[in-house]
Amino acid sequence: MPKSKIHKDLLSQYFAIHSDQVYAAPDLERLFIEKHREWNLPPSMNSYTFLQMLLTRTHLSQLRLRSRHYSSLILYVLPQLELERTFFR
Repeated sequence: MPKSKIHKDLLSQYFAIHSDQVYAAPDLERLFIEKHREWNLPPSMNSYTFLQMLLTRTHLSQLRLRSRHYSSLILYVLPQLELERTFFR
């Protein structure tokens, strides 16, 4: 399989600029739709595989909030790092 030509620098730059943002799954889906051409994401990638790629190849983490009185909520966050250099693992 040919190596991916994802524009990692642009993707990293975006998350560095928005490093204080917390994402819900619909936020990342919207981001995938808006940026897939700019970031040169593969045609075979969908919003689910985009999220999986972010979780496995970057420092994006899943945060599950639980409550006795409300439904659980899953959010996605980045640690406060020097993201420009450390976004991808």
